[in-house]
Amino acid sequence: MDEFVFDYLKGNKKKLKSLSDEAVNSLSSLSKKYQLIGFISSVYKFSNEERSKELNLIRRTSVTKNLMMASDLDMICKKFNKKNINYCVLKGPALVHAGIYKSGIRFFRDLDILVSKEDLDLAFKTLNQLGFNYINKLSKNNCDVLGNMHHLPVMVNNNCTYLELHHRVTKRSHYLKCPISEDILKDKVFHDGVYIPSTDALIGHALYHGILHHENTIGPITLFDLKEITRKYRIDLALKNRYVNYLNLEDELRKINNLFKSIDQEDYSSSLMKKINAIKDNIVINEITDKKIYIFSFNKILKRISNGYFSKKIQLAEFNYQTRRTDPKFIFFYLLDLFGSIKRGIRFF
Repeated sequence: MDEFVFDYLKGNKKKLKSLSDEAVNSLSSLSKKYQLIGFISSVYKFSNEERSKELNLIRRTSVTKNLMMASDLDMICKKFNKKNINYCVLKGPALVHAGIYKSGIRFFRDLDILVSKEDLDLAFKTLNQLGFNYINKLSKNNCDVLGNMHHLPVMVNNNCTYLELHHRVTKRSHYLKCPISEDILKDKVFHDGVYIPSTDALIGHALYHGILHHENTIGPITLFDLKEITRKYRIDLALKNRYVNYLNLEDELRKINNLFKSIDQEDYSSSLMKKINAIKDNIVINEITDKKIYIFSFNKILKRISNGYFSKKIQLAEFNYQTRRTDPKFIFFYLLDLFGSIKRGIRFF
């Protein structure tokens, strides 16, 4: 669907009836995987014909779900503001709240909120009071075990709003000390009752999240986010950005800026995906392949479990259940996680 990516970045408008049934089915599949329905509907004019039925349903469902999450976010921020918790809303919710996107385009799966480490416990308890608890029902209701993670285990409320409470923005595997968390909290902007990142921080975090954070395919939303930020604030991505500098992603931002310029100046070309691949191959829309290992592939299994596999599983179990390994219950939680991991990673037939 590289032509769709081009059309959105170019600002083209088309009618859905100009596409084949196969292309429409592909758009439906992509909209579910990558939260693209808003972008798709902004490029292609939907109709009431039968083949548009699924796309229209996905869009209505996404609108309803995001309105509910926006209401939950407003409730959280009001309480955080009242308690003087040092926080900043991240990613999609921040972009939408800032008005960077028109209504009904940028949908998101969950809420991401960064808080200072000093306020992490207070923020966690406040979320408990608002009805948010760990999705893992066996986990202890505390935030004592941070491990090597950058946020607490996923939380959820009765509205099925999922939330990640961050104590840092970047993964420890990328940066031992997060180079941007403190600055995001220091430079945050108060906008309509909600603290969101500064413009430079929005660019830096969007770039990091799309380029480094995800190893697997995440789709083109990173490109869309960066494009809309530049449109909203009339920013030249060639200008120096200290967040991008801290993250050491200047070269990647330069390539994206060059991509945007070429799209503005040229017509669609089948070489577009090659240009995007030159930035990072996880931006391209690909089908997700099955990464399970066949049970008799002994060499692959040995490779998978080498390099501290069991030690990492111990750390992850401590985190997932917020339970130290010295706790008598830990062995049960560890084995539960371990067997679950094996089940998810091994193909028996």
